[in-house]
Amino acid sequence: MPDLETKRKPRVRMTQVQAATPAGRKLVESILQACHDGQIEYREAEQVFTCLAAVGESIPAAGYLRVILMESLEDGSIDEHDAYRLKQAFIDVVPREVKPVIETHLQGIGLPAPEVVSHIDQPPWWSDPMTGKQAQFIASLGGVVRGDMTKGQASLLIDQLLNRQPPTPRQIMLLRFFNRLDLADSSREEISGFVAELTRSDPEAMLYWDRFKAQTQQPKGCRDPLVVPIGAYAKMKAGKTFTPSIAGSNGSRRRIVALIIALIAFIVASALVQTLLGA
Repeated sequence: MPDLETKRKPRVRMTQVQAATPAGRKLVESILQACHDGQIEYREAEQVFTCLAAVGESIPAAGYLRVILMESLEDGSIDEHDAYRLKQAFIDVVPREVKPVIETHLQGIGLPAPEVVSHIDQPPWWSDPMTGKQAQFIASLGGVVRGDMTKGQASLLIDQLLNRQPPTPRQIMLLRFFNRLDLADSSREEISGFVAELTRSDPEAMLYWDRFKAQTQQPKGCRDPLVVPIGAYAKMKAGKTFTPSIAGSNGSRRRIVALIIALIAFIVASALVQTLLGA
């Protein structure tokens, strides 16, 4: 199974030779079509994902882009963070001569500034205006500079642009499935690279993941890593079948707890009635 040996993204940019093949031309055209209006909508991302099925693994970019798209399309919508990740992925995979076209079309898509939830742990300088150096650095990293950003928000945004984003719950689910929780401290992009390399070296890996989700009847958009047993992939390859999990969602847990409470209340009430009748 592939490992993370360095803190770099996999080299996935298409060469001119790859882009000149029928599959390469089709992929580039699909990406340009998704970017032409300056936005990345769910339907457009889905069309690129469909195009990747015809590309196969002859172009390394396909596996990397397939993982990013799969994670972005998982919950049935494209939010601002998904759009930014897709923008960066498109820029990463297209030939160098096409890169400026993508950057121009999608220049309005930037990583959203982080929302501040708590004011308790903020340092004194947090609310100060963003500095000019911060603004220049954000722009150099491909981020969108907003005039009302504070120094603290700019600092968080720079961290995110430097690929220090923690893995998503869905990625933790995949790490549990493949028994690779040793990678849980890696960044979001690094784990995407790991999964891309895994699917390249073991084309059936994600088929087992889809089969696991079907067997356990995971609700669409499930984000609870605990529903995935550690090492489920190896167990499935050995012939194990999984049954639907009662922990498939928070709603399921609440319904089960409610049923248990109702059952206990019924038992207590029945005992009380028997006691009264006996008296």
